[in-house]
Amino acid sequence: MTKRETAAAAAFKPVSTGVDEVLEASRQVVAGRTKTSTAAPKVATAEITGNPFHKIMFDPSMGLEQKREAMTNALTFDKSLTEEQNAQRLHSFVEFSEWLQSKRKELAIDMLKLNDSEAFAQLKEVIDELGQGILDFNKKIQPFLNILDSLYKMQLKGVKTSDMLGEIIKDREELERLNGELDGYERDMDGSERSIRDYNDMVAELKTETSWWSFGTKIKPSAQAEINKIELRVAEEREKMGRLATKIQDTQTAIDAPRVTQFEGLEDVKYNLTTLLDISSDAHREKQKELNQTAADFVTTSDQRVAAVLKNIESMNTRIEGAGKNSSKVLGLYAVMNDSIKAAIRATKSGMTLLMEVKGYPSVSYSDPNRAHEIKKTSPTLQASHWYAHAILKCMRLKTEYPDAKVAIGIPNFKRYRDLFEETKGSLEKIEIQVWSLNESGKVEIW
Repeated sequence: MTKRETAAAAAFKPVSTGVDEVLEASRQVVAGRTKTSTAAPKVATAEITGNPFHKIMFDPSMGLEQKREAMTNALTFDKSLTEEQNAQRLHSFVEFSEWLQSKRKELAIDMLKLNDSEAFAQLKEVIDELGQGILDFNKKIQPFLNILDSLYKMQLKGVKTSDMLGEIIKDREELERLNGELDGYERDMDGSERSIRDYNDMVAELKTETSWWSFGTKIKPSAQAEINKIELRVAEEREKMGRLATKIQDTQTAIDAPRVTQFEGLEDVKYNLTTLLDISSDAHREKQKELNQTAADFVTTSDQRVAAVLKNIESMNTRIEGAGKNSSKVLGLYAVMNDSIKAAIRATKSGMTLLMEVKGYPSVSYSDPNRAHEIKKTSPTLQASHWYAHAILKCMRLKTEYPDAKVAIGIPNFKRYRDLFEETKGSLEKIEIQVWSLNESGKVEIW
């Protein structure tokens, strides 16, 4: 059993006390040590006792695994319920989480009160000043910690750093080679396109060479012969472009494909260690410089502010350990909640199906190059309404065929579609059909 499971099990023993009892015990100790202090008022819990998640977590008849399973079931998306009912269940979980967090905060405050008030007043002041500095330092040092963690994992697996870095270097060399080939193919493609344009210009010029006796209606035989040669060259260039297009696609696929590693189970380690190859870059040096400065400022401030409270902290260990036992009960609640959340996410993802009918937005002219100069008879505004209606009909059929699936319409974010949605919003909600829109920046929005 892991430490987290041990802590969780301790929180749900039949003899364990609730969070409020722990807080009250802490307050009684404070009242006994301070003559002028008065007992803190007990936090009202009437609002939370009816919460379904509170009932599960504090049910004395349920064991640890039963509570974890019950929490998972309560968090998993239930297809038999409406979206509003599922949303209400999540809202109840958020309320319980906020309540539990407030209890944990109160417990932390009471832990401070259990000890010397003057020392903790100093310590609290130090924590307030250094708190933001710690967060900034942790954020900046995280990439370096990831590298150290990767090196440790490699050591456990018996993998040499040189072997891993060698594979990374080979991957980069292969990517550079592939990118070089891709650039060459694209340059050849551009060259063929230019050649075809030049050939077309030559053909157009040759077609102007007509015989005088035909009154300009027939091309000279010599010009026609040259045109035939040029058209053969054009055909060759087009065949060449077809081959280049295949090579470009194959090369791009090879570039986008994930790199294969011989070190199974260390894919994340390989990803983290790729940053080591940039150790000499200006950006990386700047990060190191910034981290060093942050660390220096943090150490200087810590040394100045913490030195005043070190003597008082030495006498606090025993009392903190007692309060820490009570805190572990709250941590046990969090352990079960975290396991339940992960299980609920897996169960929800595995049971959801999204079916979408996607429509674009009609253009004014034809996409066919031969008709690009023509204007469509049907205006885009009217055509958009037809496409929108077709999408709704298709989604209704999908909803009938797959009643358990989530069905949605996918459209670009245009004002005409927005107006049509506002006109049909109420009906779409009743038949549970969503509308997802995509804006120019690539962001998806559910209307």
